[in-house]
Amino acid sequence: MVPTAGVLASRVRTAAEAAWISALRGRAYDLTWLVKPGSVRSALLTGMLVVQPVPTVAEVLVWIAYAIPLSLYGPWPRRTRSHPRAAAVVAS
Repeated sequence: MVPTAGVLASRVRTAAEAAWISALRGRAYDLTWLVKPGSVRSALLTGMLVVQPVPTVAEVLVWIAYAIPLSLYGPWPRRTRSHPRAAAVVAS
């Protein structure tokens, strides 16, 4: 789920670089202290979570808008169906 959010955020970055998106292109925050180029940590964060060292506001919004609802949906309990015969026994 979360890597997909990163891929969507990456597509927003590509669209902004192609000048298809002009809004929310400001820098959201700076993660260069965490994602140092050439480190193993950088490879894991950028490869698995698709986290950019300096994301734009649009990327962060897309990442959050996708990741939070799906992170809540995944562990949400499913409704279980009762067996029709068991429901008939309970009804009688």
